[in-house]
Amino acid sequence: TAIRKSRSITSISTSTTIAIAKNQHTSSFLLKSTNDDDNNNDSKPEPEPDNTIDVTLDPRLYRIRLSRATGIEWGTDLSFSFVYVRNMEPGGAASASCLIDKGDQICELRPVSSTSSDKLPAVPLIGASFDAVMNSFASLTKDVKDIDLVFFHGSKDELKD
Repeated sequence: TAIRKSRSITSISTSTTIAIAKNQHTSSFLLKSTNDDDNNNDSKPEPEPDNTIDVTLDPRLYRIRLSRATGIEWGTDLSFSFVYVRNMEPGGAASASCLIDKGDQICELRPVSSTSSDKLPAVPLIGASFDAVMNSFASLTKDVKDIDLVFFHGSKDELKD
């Protein structure tokens, strides 16, 4: 399978573990934090976990930073979900990266603000409708010049497994 239903990724401290799970209803990936030591007031609070997809879980997952104008023509099948790279503009950002292939599935979008050092929230896009993916691009604010995208190099069926 591409990504197991639940898998422990890494230990943050002796008392906190991050796990990733595939949500059966939305086909998105969720990070959850469990803390075994809630009564320990001597320790500093742990930072909130980053809710992005861990691309180390599967070698077919990868993250890439592109300009907002990606040069990608998006496509989908008749289900209008699981949006993939249908084509790329020659000389566009995606094509110039030499990493993205036709057929790669979009999994996540994270805007990169040019005016703030704060990380903007990631938008999970696995299994999202075509309209939801297009709206996530259309709703980017003017200060967003670059975006971090996570892709899956494989088919919709492989991604669903």
